[in-house]
Parts: sequence; structure tokens; C-alpha cells
Amino acid sequence: MNARDYSPEQIRAWAPRVYPDAFCQRRFRRNWVLGAEDQGKVIGFVELGRTGEIDCFYVHHVHQHRGIGAALMARVEREARSRGSTRLFADVSVTAEPFFRRMGFRSVKP
Repeated sequence: MNARDYSPEQIRAWAPRVYPDAFCQRRFRRNWVLGAEDQGKVIGFVELGRTGEIDCFYVHHVHQHRGIGAALMARVEREARSRGSTRLFADVSVTAEPFFRRMGFRSVKP
């Protein structure tokens, strides 16, 4: 999906390799994580940090535009409210920006 907005070099810089399990386990202990699955396969996930930061919000490209992202976002919002967060924020890609705008976010700076 990002190939239309970024060069191959930029994409490799963000996802240079497969990370070891320990890397993900540390992230998942630090953040609240929600996944979406279809027939036992993960098709999307999101991480919510303690300060209201949305990180690693992804939906597999084959499953985009089916409401999965909106459902994940709605659940993240409920979780953030239950934790007392008064705002959500994210550092998003150019590709993801339209989705976040549709979800009510506004751009603060490019």
C-alpha cells in the first residue's frame, strides 16, 4: 500500500527485516495490543501506548476498506477512555493519513 507514496528505500528503512520474537514481546508488554483475525489469521492490529499514542496501526492490504480499521479504532477509543485518556495521537504515514482524518484526527504538522 505504501509503495504509491514512498520509495522502495524509504519502505525498507521502516521495515528492514523480520524482528525477533523478543522485540515484539517487549512492545506488547509496554503497550495495549488489539488484533483482528479472519479464519485464525491475523489481518490487522493496533498498539495503544500509556499516554494515548496509537502506534503500529495496520490492516492487511487484502482486507482494507471493509471496516476493520474503523472497528479497531472504535475499540481503541473505548480502551483509551476507560484508562482516562483525554486525547489520542499518532505519527502516521502519508498513506494512512486519509484514514486517520476519516476517524476524526487532524494533522498537526507534516
